[in-house]
Amino acid sequence: MTWIGRAGTLAEQTETSEGVKVTIHNCPFRNTALKYPQVCTITPQLMSRLLGTNISQADSIHRHDPYCSFVVQRPTHAD
Repeated sequence: MTWIGRAGTLAEQTETSEGVKVTIHNCPFRNTALKYPQVCTITPQLMSRLLGTNISQADSIHRHDPYCSFVVQRPTHAD
């Protein structure tokens, strides 16, 4: 979360049953994403590469949600 905040982005995290939900309230790509939805793939791809885990997008301003949010999925452990 710290690196997201350093970029000037207002973000928060909450625990969910699936993992950690990261909500970005002031997406730096907002205006571009409204015109070009493929821009919305940048943040989850970057997060996935940095964290080494799967990321799913829960909310999107492109889909007319009030903010973007992503779920950082917990790793599954093989028994």
